[in-house]
Amino acid sequence: MSAAEAATRRRRNRREHWREGGEKARAKGPAAYAAYWWDVARSIAVEAERQGRPEVWNDLSSSLHKFFERHNQ
Repeated sequence: MSAAEAATRRRRNRREHWREGGEKARAKGPAAYAAYWWDVARSIAVEAERQGRPEVWNDLSSSLHKFFERHNQ
C-alpha cells in the first residue's frame, strides 16, 4: 500500500469512527451531540495546525461566531 493510499484509508477510517461516535452521542441527547462535534472540530483544527494549516482555526472561529450571532439576539 502506498503512502497516499494509507493516508486515504486513515481519513476514511477516522470519518467512519467520528460518524459512529456522533450517532452514539446523539442517542444521549442534543447537548451530548453538540459536545461531541465540538470535540471533533477542535481535533481537526489541532491536527491541521500540526500539518502547517493554522487557517483552519479561522474557519472554526468564523462558524462559531456566526452561531453566536444567530443565537444571541
